[in-house]
Amino acid sequence: MGRLVVDSDQLQKLEGGQRAADVCDDTGRVLGRFVPQDEYVRMMYEIERAQPSDADARQLGREDFAAGRCVTTEELLRGLDEIDRTFVKAP
Repeated sequence: MGRLVVDSDQLQKLEGGQRAADVCDDTGRVLGRFVPQDEYVRMMYEIERAQPSDADARQLGREDFAAGRCVTTEELLRGLDEIDRTFVKAP
């Protein structure tokens, strides 16, 4: 990730880095968004907490298999070949 150093005028516009803000070029086009560090860390923890654990994923896999919601290796490979033919252009 790159690093952008803001001067005191820019920092003042960001209200001391305490508030989220759009970062725009001189035409008003949004280049990205600034999120204060505390908010960024909170968001990353929320994303991590929302991920299923490995044990949850294994249990869901067992439930899908028991309910017949699974495919054979042959079916999987056939589906991948179809995706390859549909979306990947040969040179």
